[in-house]
Amino acid sequence: MVSGGGLPDAGVAASAQFSNGPCSHVGALGGCRVAQGTISETIWYYAGGGAPSDIQTLCAAAGATYVAP
Repeated sequence: MVSGGGLPDAGVAASAQFSNGPCSHVGALGGCRVAQGTISETIWYYAGGGAPSDIQTLCAAAGATYVAP
């Protein structure tokens, strides 16, 4: 799920969806895992502009951990 202003976009378009289950990784370029206290959340990025290296750069800039699909 994407909320306003948190992560730089690295040239990747953003949209948000919510599901009460795991996200599909079909077409995923990778994700950025952020942890706060005992909760961690992975924000997934999908094909449609950009490359896995763009997502790795985005994660590093945000202080998050890159997760391969």
